[in-house]
Amino acid sequence: MDATESLELGLVNTVVPADELLSTAMTWAQEIADNAPMAVQTTKRMMRMGLEESYDTAVDHLMVHLGGLFQSEDFAEGLSAFLEKRKPNFTGR
Repeated sequence: MDATESLELGLVNTVVPADELLSTAMTWAQEIADNAPMAVQTTKRMMRMGLEESYDTAVDHLMVHLGGLFQSEDFAEGLSAFLEKRKPNFTGR
């Protein structure tokens, strides 16, 4: 399967020339890093766990994690930043 077919099937988000690969990956990495650290960590954990558990179990785990995230300082900061139309300053708490 080539890159074009992978893109058409939705297996990849984009196809870039080889000389743009690193800069594209770094751009995406920066977008992820700009998010709340606890939310990124939880997303990664949930994706890994989801590979080995049923849908219902994954949803239960997600709801437990969301409860903690909603009570975090980063959640309040993200909400405030959105309402104030500014970039959030996440602290990982």
